[in-house]
Amino acid sequence: MDLCKEKKFINLNGKIHINEKNNKVVSLIDKNNNVWVVKKKLSEGSFGEIYLYNSCNPEYVDIVIKYFKGDDEEVILDMEQESEIVELFNKHKCRNFVRSGVKELSNQRKIIILERVDADLTDFDFSIYPKPLDIYSQIIDFIYSGSKCAYKKDKHNI
Repeated sequence: MDLCKEKKFINLNGKIHINEKNNKVVSLIDKNNNVWVVKKKLSEGSFGEIYLYNSCNPEYVDIVIKYFKGDDEEVILDMEQESEIVELFNKHKCRNFVRSGVKELSNQRKIIILERVDADLTDFDFSIYPKPLDIYSQIIDFIYSGSKCAYKKDKHNI
């Protein structure tokens, strides 16, 4: 994602056609006939896998989809908790969060769809900045302020 040139995100509230094969999304088509197609697996962890989907329309961002793998209670609980968090952030439109949404596949498993951003800080070289601790602090503040916003707004809507 280029922060200087905002691209459009898939409208997850509108009708979306999801083409599936073996419980994975092959492609998505939104109500305006914009298409996203699977490119590659990006990562895999204990509870899930993340795949990259390229947009066929240059006005739209590429997306990633997180699949939850496994059927044990811990995986199902993680899927439900992550889905609730995404829905909470979307409900309150808090800043500082990647655009995202939750959809359900034909097998009743939920997936999380997010705009593609490179948020991997493991390779980030803080030492190239004159005040590396300031950069680190700004990243923490960025995450904290968005979380605090969602928490406060959710408490006021009870």
